[in-house]
Amino acid sequence: MKKENQRVKLTKRIFKDSLIEILKEKAIYSIKVKELCNKAELNRTTFYKYYENIYDVLADVEYDVLKDSEHCISEIENINESQIKNTIYKLLCNIQKNKDVYYLLLINSADNEFYEKLMKTIIDLLKNKIGQSNIDLKENYEYIFSYIISGTIDIIKKWLCEDSKLDANHITDLIYDLSNKILGIAQN
Repeated sequence: MKKENQRVKLTKRIFKDSLIEILKEKAIYSIKVKELCNKAELNRTTFYKYYENIYDVLADVEYDVLKDSEHCISEIENINESQIKNTIYKLLCNIQKNKDVYYLLLINSADNEFYEKLMKTIIDLLKNKIGQSNIDLKENYEYIFSYIISGTIDIIKKWLCEDSKLDANHITDLIYDLSNKILGIAQN
């Protein structure tokens, strides 16, 4: 894939931001290209230069979110308390910074499959990190990870619904402590 220049990145960012704004009011299936172009203050020719349809813009938004999540998790170098807590905290700060997008993708269901995509991304990254750390995983680890991650995502959804009423440190501790308890029970 060739590298995009700044103008292309900016144009795509305008389309993505405009789609996010429209999604606050309408379902994805009812948004027309003309409406998105009007919101973005860009013409249809420009739109079709980069995208085939509205769902391609949504896919681009999702890709950005998944890459951000991947980036936060990939920073784990060692499986230890401070590394994991720091990673959870960074991820929560990123979610808080981009709460409109996460809200639309996780709660408002702009794409019903996004939840599964996020789960798969996180599980794959954690499996890879734990595999590199020589930690002995039990035979049901994928089920355990699914349970922990789906619970974590539900905590994040509640946090977003409450407009991040609790600070990110508090939610980090909650997620970390609950996950440790689950892993402790699973290892016995």
